[in-house]
Amino acid sequence: MKSPLQSSLVELLEFAPAADLTIRKYARNWDYGLFNLGFVVNDIDSVFRRLVAMGYRSLSDPVTYAPLGNKVREVIAIVEDDVPIVHLDRLKGTDSCGRAGYLRLNHSLIIVDEVSQVTSFYHDVFGLDITRNAVLPEGAVDTVLALPGGTASKIAFVGDRDRESLVLVFMELSVKGRTLAPIAHPPNRGLFMLTLETNNLVDTLARAQSKGIRAQTGPFFISSRRHGRVLLAHLRCPGGVLIEIIERVEDRHTN
Repeated sequence: MKSPLQSSLVELLEFAPAADLTIRKYARNWDYGLFNLGFVVNDIDSVFRRLVAMGYRSLSDPVTYAPLGNKVREVIAIVEDDVPIVHLDRLKGTDSCGRAGYLRLNHSLIIVDEVSQVTSFYHDVFGLDITRNAVLPEGAVDTVLALPGGTASKIAFVGDRDRESLVLVFMELSVKGRTLAPIAHPPNRGLFMLTLETNNLVDTLARAQSKGIRAQTGPFFISSRRHGRVLLAHLRCPGGVLIEIIERVEDRHTN
């Protein structure tokens, strides 16, 4: 599934037999390795009413606030398989390119134990830019994330400055959680993996290993309908999120 406005996409996988357990079933909102997908939307209240009519719940009603200076309106809906989907309205008018009020996939928010360690890893290993660091006012995100009252938080944005691609948002909270890595994998249902693309997988794995992170699987070749022949590997990165790394190699091996 892909928006025509960007390169990032969401891949849905069905496993048989399906597990009864969802990754978030017994999780708290401040546990590590939990992540969600965030979409920019038009008219968040209309989108929210439609989600409620479809039987979905949310962590709160839409909240208008300015955690980073610019006013936004936001709500997190819990959809199929307990997957949290952030809906973010930037309150700047409408965009005719949206479908059913949705514009594009904007970010993935990941709860971590220590922001500085995680962002350094993604910068040093994957070459992603740390585009913003901030300490949020105490309690700033309590309502929208359904956190204990008065939670302090730090936030960092990591991505590629030169591309309109998914931004990784890492958040450190004063309330401490536990890692969900032991259950964040198939066939348990929910968000369990992010995929990043590199032009040299071997070098990327070497950089990860220098940070003490070894590949859980791979590298190995597969054929992908979207990407052609690719070399891929999987890492369990700091913060507990499983990262798939792919390198497109079809052209290199056929020329």
